[in-house]
Amino acid sequence: MIIFRDLEEKDAPFMLEWMHDKEITKFYSFDGSDYTTQTALDFIAKSHTDDKSIHLAITDDKDDEYLGTISLQFIDKKNSNAMYSTVLRTKAQGKGVAKQAVIKILKYAFEDLGLHKIHINILDFNARSITFHEKLGFEYEGTIRQHLYKNGKFNNLKLYDLFKKDFLKMYMDKD
Repeated sequence: MIIFRDLEEKDAPFMLEWMHDKEITKFYSFDGSDYTTQTALDFIAKSHTDDKSIHLAITDDKDDEYLGTISLQFIDKKNSNAMYSTVLRTKAQGKGVAKQAVIKILKYAFEDLGLHKIHINILDFNARSITFHEKLGFEYEGTIRQHLYKNGKFNNLKLYDLFKKDFLKMYMDKD
């Protein structure tokens, strides 16, 4: 079982592990290959002061080991929506951690924050993430063409969203 907690300084080396892993970052809009311990520490410090974003550590409930980060970003209370993102260390992938974490953050977004819609942007070549989110109930909304320059070319972003009413229908009695 996973839990969320605030990001802590002790998480920085584990964050750098995935930030420097080209197999993980090839699916994200940033290149973390030049990130340093200080970069990670700065992000952790900022995560406690940003009122438009929530960045949390995903940890194992047994030993509090950092497994990844999950975020709600661009929280717009007026329009009742936010973007979410998540990233896991290699050791946490393929074990159901992502599914548990995403359902938990969506439950928080819809029930505690009272948001109406959550959306995610996925690079169009990230088939695994697209399939994962479609299985969770996210629906394809559209494509922003040639939006991100990565891997030597311009790439499309696919937009997916999930509405509170649909989430509650699917997960009301599930944790």
